[in-house]
Amino acid sequence: MKKHYLLFFFLIAILFSSCYDENNDFTKSLFTEQKMTAAFKDCLRISKDTAINHLCVPNGFYDISAHTIELPFSLKNLVDTLTVHGHEALLDSLKLKMNRTGESVGNYLTATFNSTISNLSFPNPSSILYGKNNAITTYMQLNLFSNLSQSLEGEVINKMRQNGGRDVWNQILLTYQQQTNTPINFDLYHYITEEILTSIFQIMEQEEKNIRTIPSHRVTPNLQDVFGNL
Repeated sequence: MKKHYLLFFFLIAILFSSCYDENNDFTKSLFTEQKMTAAFKDCLRISKDTAINHLCVPNGFYDISAHTIELPFSLKNLVDTLTVHGHEALLDSLKLKMNRTGESVGNYLTATFNSTISNLSFPNPSSILYGKNNAITTYMQLNLFSNLSQSLEGEVINKMRQNGGRDVWNQILLTYQQQTNTPINFDLYHYITEEILTSIFQIMEQEEKNIRTIPSHRVTPNLQDVFGNL
C-alpha cells in the first residue's frame, strides 16, 4: 500500500512539473496563433461595430459630452475673440457641423476598419492575449492610427464641405483676422479626423474589456473558445 502511495505522489509531482509554462508552451498548444489571431480580429470587428453604432448616428457625437468634438484649447484666443465680438453663433455652427461630420462617416469607417483588420497581423499573440483588457485595441491603435487618419481625412474634408462646415470655418478665420490682423494656421480637418478616431478607439477599448470579462459579449465561436478558456 505504501508503494502505491509513493507511486501516486510521484506521478502527481511529474504532472505539476510538466505544467510549468516558462515559454508559454501550454498557451501555444491550447490556442494556435491562427486561432488567437482569428479571435483578436473578431474582437476588433465587434468593438468597431459597437463604437460606430454608438457614435455615428444622429447626435452620437454631439449629445455625448465625453465625445463631443470641441475646438481645442490652442484656439482659445480665437474663441474668446469671436465671443467678445458677438460671433458665438458662428462658433456654435462650427461645433455642430464638426460633430455632424463625425456622425456621418460611419459607412466609411466600417469599410476602412474592416479592410485594415482583415490585413492585421499579431507578431506575438500570446502577449496580447494575456495582456491588459485593452491590449488588442491598443495594438491596433499604436500601429495603425496614422494610416487610418490619413485615409479618413479626405472623407472628413468632403463631409465638412457638404454640410457647410468648411464655409463656416473660413468665415471664422476671416472674422478673426479682421479683428486681430493675425492669421490662424490650424489644420481643422486633421484635428477633426483624429478626434473621431480617438473616440472610436476609446469605445473599442471598453468593448474589448467586455468581451474579455463578460461571457455574453463573446458572440462568435472564436471569442468563446479563446477568451472563454483563459
